[in-house]
Amino acid sequence: MSWITQFLIMKRDELEVNPDFESEEYNDLLIIEKKISELKEKGILSPIELRIIDLMSEGKTFKDLEEIVGMSRVTISKIFIKACYKISYSIGDIFTDSGYLEYMKKKYKLTNKEIERLEEYIVSKFKHKIMKGAKSEPASKKS
Repeated sequence: MSWITQFLIMKRDELEVNPDFESEEYNDLLIIEKKISELKEKGILSPIELRIIDLMSEGKTFKDLEEIVGMSRVTISKIFIKACYKISYSIGDIFTDSGYLEYMKKKYKLTNKEIERLEEYIVSKFKHKIMKGAKSEPASKKS
């Protein structure tokens, strides 16, 4: 899975309007953007994956994309998740869900119960609705 990659792509427009060069989120987004470029050059990300990533990063919803791309929300969601997985897997570390959970556990000394709650959120089918509503840095990334 690739929760953090999905979150940062969906928040790209907001992060790039007023970049905070010392922000973990902004710097993680730069890593993701570099990896997207590399995967594009290698032909690993398809044109439709790249288009969906770009549209999602502009703040478009799955409903918007349904009209723009002419595919069902389910199909668009699957394509977006698959593309983010490719990106996350090729970067590794905190960009994978297991790496992110381990990072959070160490950084914030989270209990097993707190890790379980975070993991439930990451796999929640409603996370995209929650992520779109997030206007500030997520509590999980604050120092």
